[in-house]
Amino acid sequence: MEAVVEVEHAGCYTSDLTRRLGVAITVLSGHATPEGSVGLWELSGPDAVLPRAVEELRAHPNVRRADVLQRRPGSWILETLDTEAEVSNALIAAGLVFLPPVLIAEGTETYRVFALERRQVDRAVKALAKRNRVVVRSVRDRVVASSPLAALTPKQRETLEAAWREGWYDRPRRTDQAALARRLGVSRPALAERLARAEANAMRALFEG
Repeated sequence: MEAVVEVEHAGCYTSDLTRRLGVAITVLSGHATPEGSVGLWELSGPDAVLPRAVEELRAHPNVRRADVLQRRPGSWILETLDTEAEVSNALIAAGLVFLPPVLIAEGTETYRVFALERRQVDRAVKALAKRNRVVVRSVRDRVVASSPLAALTPKQRETLEAAWREGWYDRPRRTDQAALARRLGVSRPALAERLARAEANAMRALFEG
């Protein structure tokens, strides 16, 4: 089962930032560490506003680090280390799988999640709705069919296989984004985008058939 869940996250600094400054945050990838969640973000919006948005992120007590990796007109790529994970923790606790990208825009976070049963989605909504406004935009049943690897492009399959063999999916992880990017000869933003697309395509093939 696939669902799209929107959360107006009360008191969340990223949601508030997108609402006040008119920027959008696309979380391309992320993983938990003992220090907090390390994420690769695309911050998009008016060029005049992006520097202010980064400074506000760096000034927030939940953000331990916000490094600019790449600057393009209207779009900056950031690597962040933050300690706020209320929504993702609630989704995981309910037994849901969510894949990047996660979109944060106009004060709302949008997650695409997969579940074995509808009650898992309901459990997550019940937990989050205690403090936040939560809307389930869509729910669709999926049927497992052929191998999900068949849905990948050659580069996506290469990336997914390398990530698996290098220990990206182990707990604790045996590699990081920088090492994996060097292994594949690509930039970290390119790795994150390719890995996110590979994971999304594999999950789509798995649940949609």
